Amino acid sequence: MYYNGMKNRLKTYVCILEFGVFEPDEFSALFTETRRALICDIKQERARMQSAAAELAYLCAARAALEGGLFGAENAAGELKKRFEYSYSENGKPVLSDAFMSLSHTGGAAMAAVSPIAVGVDIEREKRVSLRTAKRIMGEREYSEFESLPGEEKRGRMLECWTAKESFLKLTGEGILAGLDKLYYDPKESEIRRAKTGERAYIARLDAASGIHDEIEEMMEKRLFACVCSMQRVDVELLRFSSANSAAEFISGEYPP
Repeated sequence: MYYNGMKNRLKTYVCILEFGVFEPDEFSALFTETRRALICDIKQERARMQSAAAELAYLCAARAALEGGLFGAENAAGELKKRFEYSYSENGKPVLSDAFMSLSHTGGAAMAAVSPIAVGVDIEREKRVSLRTAKRIMGEREYSEFESLPGEEKRGRMLECWTAKESFLKLTGEGILAGLDKLYYDPKESEIRRAKTGERAYIARLDAASGIHDEIEEMMEKRLFACVCSMQRVDVELLRFSSANSAAEFISGEYPP
């Protein structure tokens, strides 16, 4: 496990969990009722693991948020799981009653955030750059900037752009169908801007800020790109786990026996 905090702004609690093959049912006692019901309806084993990993990441972030005082005074043991329960909105966005959350997963990794303000998160494995994909997710200005980059930098820029924009659309609840190319990602200012309205949000790039590439790369086939998007700049309290078991151990320390 890796645990790191940054201070002086709104605190958002984030967990990134890397995992190999595991049996989701092994951890079902920890899950919220919402997630347990969702996993029961999933037939494909890999998809069940991804769903379970997202829940473990969320519960780790929620425990850290509880310890940090985000949920207020600690509840009686019997009420703790209920405090972490959530529902889904009509557009599929997870909703907490007294805080905000966001979930994401990619091959062999899951990410979750719990925050006092609305946030969106996205995590992606590094993948080969496709010019067709870049044109689809970028506006004209972005694509012109992308084309001017040295070849070895293009892959990273496309993944930065992709994760930043997806996290914004999770923040707003619109989803990817709203069109990634309608947004402009400014990597220098760590901002997302909507061209037509001027709406602006801020990006906290965890791969750059926390050394995910350097410290965990040996465990991964390819690098992770991850970010948090919010309408105000936030500080991130980041937890990283290298297995479902280590995440479950962290969660179990807070749950009642």
